[in-house]
Amino acid sequence: SSGINAEYGKGELLVGDMMKLSEVLGDQKFTHVLALGCLLYIQDDIDSFYEQLKQHCNPGTWIVAQDFTRTCTVEEIKPVMNHFRSKVEFLMPDEYMKKILDAGFSLQYYNNDNNDGVVKSADTIMAGGSKLLAEGLLKKEDFTHPALRDALAAGRFIYGTYIYTV
Repeated sequence: SSGINAEYGKGELLVGDMMKLSEVLGDQKFTHVLALGCLLYIQDDIDSFYEQLKQHCNPGTWIVAQDFTRTCTVEEIKPVMNHFRSKVEFLMPDEYMKKILDAGFSLQYYNNDNNDGVVKSADTIMAGGSKLLAEGLLKKEDFTHPALRDALAAGRFIYGTYIYTV
């Protein structure tokens, strides 16, 4: 995740435990927060994350999150969970949006990015991985990207953009 510090007006890349924001951020407050594909690892405890996040946001802070959700049973998505090396049972899109609203944020925008080139991007990664497999530079059991690509193409897994404010 990254943010723009309100006091300094410049972007910063912050690295640390997402579940211990105060340890990472101290007393910093932000006007904008960007989270790209990282919240999926904490969807099972996202309520706690949002409570912490609000402590570091100024009134009116904009949050842009691009994240994954599922549209099928957890059992059907297990290969994708394996791809991400995650035991978190990913949320459904409506559950994800409800978490945002229940935390007191105002959802401004949502887009299912599967319709905007995500599958094409996955195909590009697949082509590169297939080349590495053919050259013996990647083990077949380590190449789990097909599970993600297939789930995205079938609509069982969604990469979406969520924009919300404090």
